[in-house]
Amino acid sequence: MQPSWTSGDHLPPEVASALTGQCASLLQRLIAFERALGVREWWLLGRDVPEARQVAEVASLLAVARGELEQALHEQFDWRMPVSSADAVEQEETDKPQLMDNPAWIQARRDEANGLVRMLRQNLPGMRTFAEQLRANAVDAGMPATALGALGIVQDRLGEAIETPRENDV
Repeated sequence: MQPSWTSGDHLPPEVASALTGQCASLLQRLIAFERALGVREWWLLGRDVPEARQVAEVASLLAVARGELEQALHEQFDWRMPVSSADAVEQEETDKPQLMDNPAWIQARRDEANGLVRMLRQNLPGMRTFAEQLRANAVDAGMPATALGALGIVQDRLGEAIETPRENDV
């Protein structure tokens, strides 16, 4: 592996530590949201429950943002999020095709998806603001274009995730 960008005289240790901490904080939030959204296979329900399609779209966007941030942390700071047993998302076994004929089950999934969409609407704007500030801090630190590009992708995917529920409301 090539040396990380923080080696040598490129970045003062205190700046590298602060940026790593900010990236790790955002990564933890992204992982927490992915866990909250990952309790079931929302994309399977998308045809019958439009709110489920919204949740699936946002989950996909957050997965891209997480991947970019993980890669940037590894490439730029030689840092990886410690793996824990809680990282494995357990999905409920109740997403079975025969339940799609049960109106009460469909309504419960719709209510669940609506609750997740409300949570996303409340929290994603703050996450995007944090990502914007993180990228500005990285620019100020003089990080290379590859790192800035990855942070820009994170910022863009969070922006798209914010817009997804609004687009589907129409």
